[in-house]
Amino acid sequence: MANKVIWYISKYASTPSNHIVNRQFNFSKNFVKKGCDVYLFSSYSCGHQTDLAGYDENRRYYYKELLGVHHILIKGPYVDLGMNVKRIISWIIFEWNLWLIVRKLKAPMPDTIIVSSLSILSVLNGFFFKRKFKSKFVFEVRDIWPQTLIDIGGFSKWNPVILILRSIEKFGYRNADVIVGTMPKLDSHIRNSINQTFEFKWIPTGVDLEQFEDIPLAESVACQIPTDKFLVGYTGAIGNVNCVDEIVDAANILKDNKKIHFLILGDGPLKKEMMQRALNLKNVTFIHKIDKKYVNSFLKKCSVLLHPVMSRSIYNYGISPNKWIDYMISGKPIIVSYDGYQSLINEANCGVFIPAQNPILLAAEIKKFSKYPQSALDEMGNAGQKFVKEVLNYSYLADKYLEVLS
Repeated sequence: MANKVIWYISKYASTPSNHIVNRQFNFSKNFVKKGCDVYLFSSYSCGHQTDLAGYDENRRYYYKELLGVHHILIKGPYVDLGMNVKRIISWIIFEWNLWLIVRKLKAPMPDTIIVSSLSILSVLNGFFFKRKFKSKFVFEVRDIWPQTLIDIGGFSKWNPVILILRSIEKFGYRNADVIVGTMPKLDSHIRNSINQTFEFKWIPTGVDLEQFEDIPLAESVACQIPTDKFLVGYTGAIGNVNCVDEIVDAANILKDNKKIHFLILGDGPLKKEMMQRALNLKNVTFIHKIDKKYVNSFLKKCSVLLHPVMSRSIYNYGISPNKWIDYMISGKPIIVSYDGYQSLINEANCGVFIPAQNPILLAAEIKKFSKYPQSALDEMGNAGQKFVKEVLNYSYLADKYLEVLS
């Protein structure tokens, strides 16, 4: 019996050639291990620096087999982060080149086509290929677009671009054979969008345990970390979505507590503003962004880890961010200030949720954690680590995904 052929289309998929590996490649790699023939289509313009060594160059794309995955890297204009007209144009160019490439690509016809947002425009090609090849069409939603632009980006729901993207989103929901979401309650949003039956499966963000190593921190980083404090850690972007201002305000409330010290690792558009806000706080240390491979070693030095999330209605459908995976695999307890639908952290019993954007409550929770015996902190941290290894590893999740594809 021939192997199941899967085409996985995701403009922003990253691979070992990017030195960053995300959900789409991890699933592709595990699908291959389970006997599938996988073609992963992504874009060279997605913002990652791709090492093209070993790729065969074609007029519109590069090709390379990576750990058994057939990777088609489609050419296009380089686009920086942020939502702008150039990004929308890059989406259109990606879809146009994808359509032209598939017409001439010498590849077996797909049994299943997975379209993973972003770009949401890939829904149109996914539907076209479904009809052309008589394949199953899976719409994988990792961000709810365009609602994310409205709730977080501040766009009007009547903006012409929003209206177009919303119509494409609904088209995808109506025509997909299966909708896969990283949000546990995405089905509620789908019901509010279309008036028909649909098949939905929640498959959260996973972890490739091979990617986590205990590589010692450089001395320039390690020397900034106190060794005699209860360390409250945060890693990630310092921007609007992750409310680092809430952490700084909590640190200000606890500034007279000599036991507690805050570590904020990362960069972002609001970093200078946050550093200025914490200028007179001796219990806060900002650390410059480090390579991903060192992050686990940093997290393990902390006593408790924070993730403050802004309060927005879009989170009513839930989230499963990479940050939680990183935190859980480090074996440390987690405090999440968040008003959305709760999952993973509470299921693993590895931390707590508290109301969002309330630094007084956050400071009180941190103070409470600082008084726990080390055995209690270890118990929570170990529970999260166990949950990740057993329930969120990509091999296990790939089995769940293939059940959906069957």
